[in-house]
Amino acid sequence: LLENVTYTTVDLSGNKYEIYAKFGEIDTKNPNVIFMKGVMAKITLEKNKEEILIKSDAAKHNNLNYETNFSKNINVIYNEHKIVCNHMYLNIENNFLTLYEDLVYSSNKGNINADRAEINLLTKDMKIFMDDQIQDVKINISGT
Repeated sequence: LLENVTYTTVDLSGNKYEIYAKFGEIDTKNPNVIFMKGVMAKITLEKNKEEILIKSDAAKHNNLNYETNFSKNINVIYNEHKIVCNHMYLNIENNFLTLYEDLVYSSNKGNINADRAEINLLTKDMKIFMDDQIQDVKINISGT
């Protein structure tokens, strides 16, 4: 059992990824994988120095490819945007986030309830959709 675990890397575009955990436990079957508890992460985008802050109860982090699966009580904050959900996959190599399960996106313009969101960290393009095509994404727009 490890305490105060930190992993930091910079991608080819200069974006910085930092992951901190109160506790970590190395996977006995794969020593490149660490199971984390009490997780905070920060992505600093090189282009404009904007930060994406991530908080979750747990994460599974691979320190070879830096892929991270966050779980339980996830909060993502980027400027005035906030997303809460139960699972999130961060793929640093492709600069891609996938967030899913009980997803709620909120900003000063309103809220969106959906099953899944995919975010390209370089372009900031976001797709929000339902896994079940019979159900609709729920959008609640705030008055201006």
